[in-house]
Amino acid sequence: MFISEYIKNNYSLDSEFIDATFKKATKLTKKVVKSFGARGHIQKLYKIKKIDDTCTCNDFKISIRKQIKRCNINVNNLEARLLNAINSNAYEKLAKIDFQNKNNMLFIGSGGSFAGAKFSSKLINFLYGTNGIALYPRNVYYRNNSNVDLIFLFSYSGTTNDLFTSTNSIENTKKYIITKGKIQKVITKAEVLKNNVISYRTGTNKGKERGFLSFEGALAPASLFLKLYFEKTQKSNAEEFIKNSINYWKTYFSKYFKENKKELNEFLKEESYLNIFTGDFTESAGFDLESKIVESGIYNCIMHEKKNFSHGRFINYEQLSHKKNIYFKQKTTTSYEKELLNYLKNDQNLIIESRYDGILCEYDLLIASQYLIYFISNFLNIDISKPIYSEEAMKIYFYKGDL
Repeated sequence: MFISEYIKNNYSLDSEFIDATFKKATKLTKKVVKSFGARGHIQKLYKIKKIDDTCTCNDFKISIRKQIKRCNINVNNLEARLLNAINSNAYEKLAKIDFQNKNNMLFIGSGGSFAGAKFSSKLINFLYGTNGIALYPRNVYYRNNSNVDLIFLFSYSGTTNDLFTSTNSIENTKKYIITKGKIQKVITKAEVLKNNVISYRTGTNKGKERGFLSFEGALAPASLFLKLYFEKTQKSNAEEFIKNSINYWKTYFSKYFKENKKELNEFLKEESYLNIFTGDFTESAGFDLESKIVESGIYNCIMHEKKNFSHGRFINYEQLSHKKNIYFKQKTTTSYEKELLNYLKNDQNLIIESRYDGILCEYDLLIASQYLIYFISNFLNIDISKPIYSEEAMKIYFYKGDL
C-alpha cells in the first residue's frame, strides 16, 4: 500500500501522507486476513530503476515486471513429470492392487482431476470387466454405496476436502488416494493407511505445477493406469507411447496454428460459444477440455455426446449456437459419425482425430487436450492459468463443510 500510494502521490512524502496511507494499509490488511489469510492481491508489480548512480528519490524510471506464463511452464515440463510419475513407486503400489472379481469400483475426482478418474474407470472396466464408475464427490454423497468394493480418490494435492467428506460414511471399503502430495501430509488429512496413498512424488520430481488449471494433475494419474494397461496387455513400452503422443500433438498443433491463422482468428473470437463433441473413447479429453475452457474464463462451451446430439440438441445448435465445433474422434469412423460429420461440414470445425482406437485413443486425446488449450493460450497471448475471479467466488472455492 505504501509503495502504491507513494507512486500515486508523485513520490512526495509528508506526515499527513504517512498517516493516511497507514490507515488505508491497516484497513486493507484486516479485510484480506479476515477473508483469505496473508495473501497479496496487488494487480501489478513494478521494478524501480535509478536513473543515476545516486538516487535523489525525486526521479524514477518505472517498468512493469515481466509476467511469467504459468501455462507455458507447466506444459513445457509435462513430459518429464509424466515419466517421473510412471517410474515412481506409485506404479508398484497400483500394480499390487487386486482388481479381479470386483463388481463395483468408484473413481472420484473434481475439477482437473476428474479427467484422470474418467480415464482410469474406463481402463479398469476394459481390462477386468468390472463396473467402474467415475463420479464427482457430491454425486457419491447421494448414492447407495453398500456394494462398492474399491474406491479411488484422485487429488493432486491429496488433501481435497470434498473427496473425504463424500466417502467418510462408506465403511469397510478399501480406499486409495492417487496424488502428488506428501504421503505423511495426506495420511494426516485423510486418515488412511500409508500403503493406500499412491503418491507419484519423487526426489527428482518435488516441484508442483502452479496455476489455476491442472495439466500434470489430469495426466499423471491417467499415465499410471496406462502403464498398467501396457503391462497387462503385453503391448509396447508405455513410456515410449507417452513420448510419442506428446511429440505428435505438440508438432500437430504448432503446425495447425501457424497455417490456419485466418480461420482461427474467426474461430477464437472473444465471447465465442464453442461446442465440444465427444463420446466413445473420447470422453476423458472432452471433460478435460470443457473444464479448462470454462475454468480459464476465455469462452463458454456446451458438451454434446455424439449420439445424444441427434435427440433434439441440434435445435439449440441451429438457433443459438455460433456453430463453432471442437470434435474429438477415434481413428475409425462409425456409420453414424459419418452422418453427423456430414451435418456439421459447412460449419467451423476443429476435428481432433487420434491415430488410435479404444483405450489408446482415450489417452492420446487426453494429451491432445493439454496441447490444444496451450496453443489457444499462446494464440490469444494470455496466461489461462491465471483467470480473473471475484473474492465472493473464492468463498465457495474454499468451502469445506457438509456437501
